[in-house]
Amino acid sequence: RSLSEWLKDQNIPAITGIDTRSLTKKIREHGTMLGKIITDNADQESVEFVNPDLQNLVARVSCPTVRTFNRDGEVNILCVDCGIKNSQIRCLAERGACVTVVPWDMDISVIPQQYDGLFISNGPGNPEHCSLLIDRLTEILSHDSVLPTFGICMGSQLVGLSLGCKLYKLKYGNRGHNQ
Repeated sequence: RSLSEWLKDQNIPAITGIDTRSLTKKIREHGTMLGKIITDNADQESVEFVNPDLQNLVARVSCPTVRTFNRDGEVNILCVDCGIKNSQIRCLAERGACVTVVPWDMDISVIPQQYDGLFISNGPGNPEHCSLLIDRLTEILSHDSVLPTFGICMGSQLVGLSLGCKLYKLKYGNRGHNQ
């Protein structure tokens, strides 16, 4: 069975017949841009552009309920899920942490006292759509006894915004090796 047949059986879309080197060069020269994938039979005008920067993608990928991993851990980390990868939870738990993962929009401003650290995960999209979380982080980080707080990617941006920093989008995204 071919890869193409397997992809079809699994209902996984795939693209062929594109020069990825040319596409990479175009993105490198012009920066991030919107695109759309159109099949041979479709009218190009019938497929609308969707701008993900206008959507709160974190709300779409965050967990809906509270989950706890490694309940017997030595330290308790409260993790705000903005699109966390399972490997991040696993790495923290394997190092002896009890990890409580909460939805991005949960009111965390009232519960940090029971945790040793606050982790804001990575995730997709524009962090400015997460104003609810930014406001809650601002509240938490304004206390005299600040909980140790760390973030990855989106999480770092959210912490920065909550502290009054300004953000701007890099032309090539966060890919320092491509600069």
